Amino acid sequence: MKHCPEPSPRERLAKWARRHPTLSSSTSIAVVALLLVTMLAGSVAYVYDSMMGLAARMKLQVFDHDFIDSQFLLNVGSRNDELLKKGMRQAKQALGQVPFLDLVGGVNDRRGRGRAAGFGPGASWISRLTPEEARRLRRQAVELLVLDARAGVILASHGGSEEERRKALHRAVSRLDVAEQIDAPLPSVLFSDRSGYHAALGNKERAASDRDRAARLAPSTSRDLTMLGTSLLASGDLAGAESALRGAITRDVTSLWAWFAMGHCRFEQGRYLEAAGDFSACVALGPDHAWSHFNRALALARAGRPLDALASYGRALALDPNLVEARVDRALVELELNRTEDALKDLRAAVAAGRRELAVLSALGSTLARTGRKEEAESLFRKLLAENPHDPVIHVARGMSRLETDIEGAGRDFSDVLERDPRNAMAHYGMARVIRGRDRSAAVAHLDAALQADPHLVDALQLRALERARLGDRGSLDDVELLVKAPTARRLYNAACALAIYSEVASDSKCLDRAMKLLELALDAGFPIRQAAADRDLRAIRNRPEFTRLLARYLSPPAAAGR
Repeated sequence: MKHCPEPSPRERLAKWARRHPTLSSSTSIAVVALLLVTMLAGSVAYVYDSMMGLAARMKLQVFDHDFIDSQFLLNVGSRNDELLKKGMRQAKQALGQVPFLDLVGGVNDRRGRGRAAGFGPGASWISRLTPEEARRLRRQAVELLVLDARAGVILASHGGSEEERRKALHRAVSRLDVAEQIDAPLPSVLFSDRSGYHAALGNKERAASDRDRAARLAPSTSRDLTMLGTSLLASGDLAGAESALRGAITRDVTSLWAWFAMGHCRFEQGRYLEAAGDFSACVALGPDHAWSHFNRALALARAGRPLDALASYGRALALDPNLVEARVDRALVELELNRTEDALKDLRAAVAAGRRELAVLSALGSTLARTGRKEEAESLFRKLLAENPHDPVIHVARGMSRLETDIEGAGRDFSDVLERDPRNAMAHYGMARVIRGRDRSAAVAHLDAALQADPHLVDALQLRALERARLGDRGSLDDVELLVKAPTARRLYNAACALAIYSEVASDSKCLDRAMKLLELALDAGFPIRQAAADRDLRAIRNRPEFTRLLARYLSPPAAAGR
């Protein structure tokens, strides 16, 4: 009725049902209910599938992050045991996220070996990746197992017992056995590395079999050649490693890992500027990776570019404030630049962050002494020597800290070290500093021994240039040539002093012009002008007009700007 509407929804629904008996039947209602339930179930399944796919990609991102960190740590050859240990922990964490390996706590799956190849029930999140993502995950797992196995063998070979070495070899073989089961293209280095492990264990037949398989899998891709290069680098074949890595870069100039391994290869060869260039390529390809900046800084420091090295260390720490290695190495560069307070701050931060190795603590003690905190330094050294009475690092560091206040005590420290280790480069250098005032020839002999033991000990090279010059030895000129190859303000200044001294002692005025040029370069690089003005080692050039003009240029205040 138009003018008498029924306000009750229940009565209106009953009237509608009487007018439409077919639509209101139980069958129709059941069909509609089924459609609604089906649509709801489909929506829930779609949302669930989307959420699981997102979760799978988030897990893949976590694995990628850990994989990259592990790569940076494990691809250091055999230079740094601490980094290798850290890399193995990172690799274990990364591989523990891959359910088809079940490697946390062991190598073989407790429920059988088939899962590694077939992505068993525990690998449900991996099944939600795209085929390309799943292939990449398998390939990265293989690579990480190869690196992890290699690192374990390297660490066991560094002072471990024969039992520990064999245990590491068995572990490496087990790791590579698991890697072989993964459904991914296997690199030839997997079989060549395993062949070496079997040979070391005395398994000649298995070693020969793996050697043949490696020969049949000639590396062709950039990734395979990079892995081969890192294997050769770890074994000490630097020429072979460089050849393989050059091939990897030729095939893919954007490969960060090929450039990273090439940087380590050239660093091991002492080609520090080239290594810095390789690590610069890594920085360009991955500017947000702190380890690329860190390794670039290491190479720059060795190449004699400490200011550039400081900038790279700073960038590495800005990206990763917990990168304690960068703080320790930056402190060493700061000490070379005589920025002792900055070095002290970095070393204290490193110790507070857990770096309590004797070398770091000894460097802290030496820095405390250089900043005038003599009592604090002596207290630290007494504590360290009470725990490690014969440690050469501590004795050398304490000897260095005593050179200005207790020359005899410093000599005893260096002598104690040389009695136990006649080839200790730093002890020879310290002893040269102790005796140079009374016996220059003996001091030069100690410096020769120091540089024979460690050709990269620049402090010994600088002191030898000066002491040879005082003896009128033309070998001083050879040392000057070595110093200017990796110029820093301090090295250039000492080279200038050596030339000035030699010119005076040997009555050879031909060296004076070059001494002036090197002095000017040193001042341009930041060497303190007031120290140069008061240094008696430069008396041979003091009366030259160029010296006077040079002092005037640096000592006079800057001209006021025009209006």
